[in-house]
Order: sequence, then structure tokens, then C-alpha cells
Amino acid sequence: MRCATLFLLFVASASWADDATIIWSVPGMVTSDVAIAFPIARSPVVVNERLVVTVFPPNCLLGSDDRFGKRLWIFPWDNAPFDGTYEYGRYSTRRAPRRWGNRSTSFATNDTNSILACVDSESGTMFAFDLEHEGRVIWRAFGAASDDDSLGSLRSLGPPCIIGDRAFCLATSTQDFLLIDLDLNSGRSRSQTRLSAARPTHRTVQFSPLAAGARLICPCPTNELVAVVNTGRDIEWRAVHQKPLTSMFRTNVDDRFIVTLCDGVATCFDLGSGSQIWSRQGLGLNPFVRSGNTQILGSDEQLVAIDIPTGNERWNAVMDSGTHIAANGTMHNGNLLLPLTNETIQSMDANTGDRTGVIGSTRRLGHLFSMQGFVYSLTQSDLVKLEIADHPVPSKAEQ
Repeated sequence: MRCATLFLLFVASASWADDATIIWSVPGMVTSDVAIAFPIARSPVVVNERLVVTVFPPNCLLGSDDRFGKRLWIFPWDNAPFDGTYEYGRYSTRRAPRRWGNRSTSFATNDTNSILACVDSESGTMFAFDLEHEGRVIWRAFGAASDDDSLGSLRSLGPPCIIGDRAFCLATSTQDFLLIDLDLNSGRSRSQTRLSAARPTHRTVQFSPLAAGARLICPCPTNELVAVVNTGRDIEWRAVHQKPLTSMFRTNVDDRFIVTLCDGVATCFDLGSGSQIWSRQGLGLNPFVRSGNTQILGSDEQLVAIDIPTGNERWNAVMDSGTHIAANGTMHNGNLLLPLTNETIQSMDANTGDRTGVIGSTRRLGHLFSMQGFVYSLTQSDLVKLEIADHPVPSKAEQ
């Protein structure tokens, strides 16, 4: 298997074409002067041909018509009418934080995309929304606002892992770090399993269980990954993570491996035993994209493709000076798409690292998501739907 360094040359005189057609753009910020710094988000979600939903800080759920981009509704978490002011409701802090970026940009939906759940990381309260009825709040769990009094003293740390009518989530009390099994329809606790002693966690870090076959993989503030049988009660194994899980923590999982990225260290664990298979240091946050058995990592200037089962490097690519990766990319129609700071999208073969084209755009894009044949871009201020040409026009350097 070859290992090569590819130098990506981005030429100013490249042949730009209307390869990325903007279908619509929906503003998502409540007010134009709220600073937002998005981490990688499990967002947006296409509910159906009539509705695409995105969580936008501060405290709003945005529902848009997926065909025309018309804003259908925008709904604050406190269930109050939207009035465009800084009134965040009693579930938020009294004083608006300087940065809302990590407040809640990740969420989970059920199989039918009828219920969406996310967590206000400032208050630790989990909200469940009815997507079929204008995003109205169905229930609240954890903290003083909890509908279940037994959860009132707990603080949720992230969106749940939804399996059927059950929502598994991680929460903390003054003494314990817990896995909570919630009824998805009511938000009430079914069971609670202690995973470790409680440790202080940064309020903007969100921890969520991951479904992996018959297991739930739970990241803990004690720097452990804990595998729990998905009944939510029996602990199967524990694995120690090299870096404290207190910064941006990202992961993907299949039926054999789990790959994590935290504080610039990527680590692969065996899903059956929890044993570490390989580790690689010196990596940034973007990109973090998986293609089959290949994990693509790197920074804003370099890409590294790693064979997941062995940890061997398949290829690496270095960006040309002055051109950087702007946000996380996505796999789309077999190609890796990366948004660049020069308002273009680089298309690459994820198996070889070879360029397959440069896609022209009229604006700088954010995190990319491929869904139902289209590409969505989540920026600091809006949600953009794009149609990508099947065969991007190559640059002159490639011709």
C-alpha cells in the first residue's frame, strides 16, 4: 500500500465554474451581533422534503422548507414566542455569555425524525422537541426545569443516544458520573448506572454515548471509555484515553473499531475488548471524515489518511501555502469534499488522496454535510443548501 505526499496546488487562474450551485440560504442567528464559534455539529437534519432542522445558538431551533429555504419557524428552548431580543428564558444564565458557540450544536433524532433532543450546556437541561409540530418542547429533563423530579439534582452533559423509544444519556451529580436510560416519549428515568466518580467538566464540552452493536460506548471525564451493554446496566470493559476528554472530543464507530480525536491525538480501540490498536499525535480538529476503512485526519494545512484496522498511513497531502481548510468536510458521491478559505471546495479521491477537481463557489462555506443527494453548509450565521456538479471542472494545473 503506497504512502506518498501530495502537494495540492491551488492556482489563482484556475478554471472556476458554477459547480456549486446555491439553492438557498437561511439566516440562523437570532441577532446579528451574537458571536458564534461552531464546533463540528451533528447538524442539520433533513426531516422530509418539506423540513430541514438546525440548532442555532443562542437557544433556537430553526425549521426551514428544504425545497425553497423559507424559514418556517424558529423556536426558543424556553417555549416562549420569539421576539428577537436577548431574553433567553429561565433555563439560561442571567447574563449572556460572550461566546455561544458550544452551547448546543449537537443533537439526536429518533428513527422517524419526529423527535429531536439536545442539551443546553450552560444549564445542563435536556430538551425534546416535536419536529412535526413546529418544534414545540415535549419534555425537559435534568436540572431545576426537569419534568422528572428524580433528575432535578443531575446535570446532562450532552445529547442522548436514541435507540427505539429509549434515550441513553450521560449526566453528573455532585458525586457520580452516570449513564441514564430515559423514556423518549416522556423524558422520565428508567434506570441509572454509575460509571465513575464525578469529575469537573467544562460546560461547553458535550459527552454522549455511542451505539455500537449491542454496546454503548461512554466517554467519561476520568479519561476513560466505558463499554456498557445496551440494556444500560452491565459494564463490559474500560479503556484509558491518553488525553483528558475536556476539549473537542470527536469519534466514529463501526462493528469492530472506535476512533477518537481529542486534543490533537487520534486513537483507535478494539470494540470487542477495549484494547488500543494505534495512536497518532499532532493532528488538528478538521478534517475528521471516514471513508470505508480509511480515517481521514489532519489540520488546516495537511491531510493524513490512516487505514483503520492496521494504523498504517495510506496517503498524506500538504496544502499549498496560503490555502487552508476552512471547516470539516464530507463524503459526497464517492469524493471527499473540503471547504477552503479561498471560497472553493476541493474534491479528492479518499482512497488515493488525488485531486478530482476544484469546485467553484461564490462564498466561503462552513462545515459540510452530505444528505439525500445535496450538500449542506453550516456557517456561523446561516444554513446553505448546495447542489454539487457530478464532474467538477479541473484546475489549469491539472489540465
